Amino acid sequence: MVEKTKYIYGIILNTNTSDTSILRAEGINVISYKDISAVVKDSDEDDCLNLTKEEMAKMLVHHQQTIEKVMANGFSIVPMKLGTFADSNHEIENILSTGYPFIKNILNEVDGKIEINIIALWSDFGITLKEISEEKEIHEFKQKLMSDPANITIDDQKKIGIMIGTALAKKKKDYADIIHKDLSTVSIQNVPHEVMNDQMLINTAFLIDQNEQGKFDNMVDELNSKCEDKLNFRYVGPLPCYSLYTLEVEHIDFDDIQWAKNKLALNDTANLKEIKKAYKSKALKVHPDKNMDKMGMDEKFHDLNIAYKTLTAYCMIAVNSEGYCSFMEDDVNNNTTIIKLKD
Repeated sequence: MVEKTKYIYGIILNTNTSDTSILRAEGINVISYKDISAVVKDSDEDDCLNLTKEEMAKMLVHHQQTIEKVMANGFSIVPMKLGTFADSNHEIENILSTGYPFIKNILNEVDGKIEINIIALWSDFGITLKEISEEKEIHEFKQKLMSDPANITIDDQKKIGIMIGTALAKKKKDYADIIHKDLSTVSIQNVPHEVMNDQMLINTAFLIDQNEQGKFDNMVDELNSKCEDKLNFRYVGPLPCYSLYTLEVEHIDFDDIQWAKNKLALNDTANLKEIKKAYKSKALKVHPDKNMDKMGMDEKFHDLNIAYKTLTAYCMIAVNSEGYCSFMEDDVNNNTTIIKLKD
C-alpha cells in the first residue's frame, strides 16, 4: 500500500512517550524523534497550488483548530507554515533529526508563552472625523474659505483633505503609542501587523508569559476605560506564537549554496559569526542609502540579503561540533532539507 502524503501542523516538545498518547486518544497523530514530535495527519494533497479559496479557508480553519486542541492538552507548539506537506514519515523524521538543535531551541523559547492579538478601531469613525475637522487650525482654514465660497479652488479642497489626513494620522499614532507603551509593560515582545483601513489604529500580536495573562487582560481593560468611548478593542487569543515562531521547511540544492557563498566571498567552510561579518562588510559598501548616485545598488543589496539568509538558515542545521558548516557539494547534499523560521 502506498503511503499517503503527510500534512504537518506543528512541532511539540514531549518529555516522555505517554505525553503523546493523550493526543493520539483525540485522533491527533504524531511522529517523534527523541523528545520532539511533529503533529501530522494523512492527506490526499501534496501542495496548496491547486486548491480553491474555499478549500484554502477550510485548511486554515482546520490547521488552527488542531493547533488549539494541542495547546488545550497542555503542549507548547511551534506552528508550521500553512500548507506544509511531506512525502512520508521518513521525510518528517529526517526534518526532525537534521533540524533537532534548532527546533529544540525554538521549542524552549516558546515554552510557557502565548500570543494575543489586539486590534483597536475607532468606535465611531464619523464622530472622530468631525472632531478632527473642528480642531483649531482646520476649523479656521475652513472658516476662511467659507467667507468667500465662490473662490474655493480644487487646491483649497485638497489642502483641507491633507490637513484632515495628517491630523487623523497623528491622532492614530498618539493612541497607538499609548496602547503599545502600556501593553509592553505586561508583554515580552510585540509584532505590529498591517492595519487594514483608516478605521483601524493597531493590529498587533503580543507575546506574553501564559502565567501573566491575567495582568495583560487587566491592562487591556484599563486601556479600554482610559480611551472611554473613543476606541473598540478586539482581543484574539490565546494563540500559539504564530507571529514570531512559525516554522517552514525549505529544500535547497548545491547551486543555491554556491551562489550565496560566492556573493559573500566565503571559503568552503564558515561559522555563523564569519557569515555575519562577511555580510556586514559587503552590505556597507553597496547599501542604497550610501550609494544614491550609483545604479544597481538596490539589486546588489537585495542579493546580499538573500545570500545571508540562505547561508544562515543552512548553517543552523548543517553546523558541526566545532560550530562550522561546510559548503562542499557532498556535505550540502547531505543537508538538502532545512527548517527555519518563516520570513
